[in-house]
Amino acid sequence: MKKHKNYWIIGVGDPTPESKTDTVRLFRSGLLAKTLAEQKNNVLWYSTNFNHATKTHRKLAKNTLNITDQLSIYYLYGIPYKKNVSVTRILNHLLLSVEFLIVGLFSKKPQIIILNYPTIELSFVGVLLARLFKFKSVIDVRDLWPDDLISVLPEKYQQFGQYIALPYQTMAKYIFQNCDAITGVTPSYIKWSEKYSKQNNNIPKKAFHLSTTVQSINEKLIHDKSELIKKGLCKFCFSGMLGNSVNLVKYVTLFDFLESQGWSLSVDICGAGDKYDYYKKAFSNKQYFKFHGFLNLKDLQNVIKYSHFGIVPYFVSGSLTKNIPNKIGEYLSYGLPIINSLKGETNQFIVNNNVGHSYLNDNIETRCNILKIFENYKSSPELYIHNANHALSIHNDKFNSEKVYLEYCNWLNTI
Repeated sequence: MKKHKNYWIIGVGDPTPESKTDTVRLFRSGLLAKTLAEQKNNVLWYSTNFNHATKTHRKLAKNTLNITDQLSIYYLYGIPYKKNVSVTRILNHLLLSVEFLIVGLFSKKPQIIILNYPTIELSFVGVLLARLFKFKSVIDVRDLWPDDLISVLPEKYQQFGQYIALPYQTMAKYIFQNCDAITGVTPSYIKWSEKYSKQNNNIPKKAFHLSTTVQSINEKLIHDKSELIKKGLCKFCFSGMLGNSVNLVKYVTLFDFLESQGWSLSVDICGAGDKYDYYKKAFSNKQYFKFHGFLNLKDLQNVIKYSHFGIVPYFVSGSLTKNIPNKIGEYLSYGLPIINSLKGETNQFIVNNNVGHSYLNDNIETRCNILKIFENYKSSPELYIHNANHALSIHNDKFNSEKVYLEYCNWLNTI
């Protein structure tokens, strides 16, 4: 008979419900916590009362929320910050880790702790507690810090980057050399961790995609969207944080070109972030753009569901080329083919699984290739219907959260 376990999940960046009836869209931490709890494991999810996406404090009656008999959320206090890259955010992480250390020392200990990496400070404290109290620690690599730290620093601090990164590099070495297992969103992320893990390379390792829930998309909706393309009408969407890694300028040249060739476009930008005001102002003269800001789950679903294509508008960087962002699975769950500008793992996945089109180079040849693809959709709407259904099929096969997180949970049972 399977023995149920006690788990801690340390994930402060993902959305959390603020009440038992809250229908917030769950990301990796929440979906994993939900799946573990459904298997009758006891799960305590450490989050924060500061919402990273909206940059506001959550409205909570108290710091502990019992979702079910098996799942509870403990909200650490987070000081507010306005920018993703800032001194106050660093201070936020430091104070969260100190509070977690204090709370963790006096709480009932789990058999396994799952640590979202980053944040580095919380992962460091989690591995330290696991070593002190003899329970297992699992690192879930979500980003390549501190390697990317220098590149995101403001220009005036770039010359001090190596010194700023040094304590984080020291913590990263401790984390990966003392944890009991490593997972991540792609095999490349796990491979990256080996530069810090060294003699700890024989521990269990397995990658799991950033997965999303299955959406209810019917044939009539897909058919209706194909008829709009037949008339030269096309709707794009972006869902995500508008941070420094986002490059909408590249797509503007494509959209302008498509408009010049007679296409009528609508581009919905769903999300907030450091660059939201910049892009909204910069493209205020582009009638096809609609900047929605942060949307609740229902409103976001309505935007994506009626879109034709999802866009992946990022600058190419070391970490992003090794990643498959959450929005890939999200777009596919709605049956959206993807227009992608990311090289590396994302482009390889899209090409290998035929779920979209590459827009890697911003030149006239590439734009003409995209135009040709759209003209094919226009003259053969059944092609769009086929590709939309194929996107749904690939999502169910590779990004279905019920399948992926069940496999994740089964892997945890082997540690």
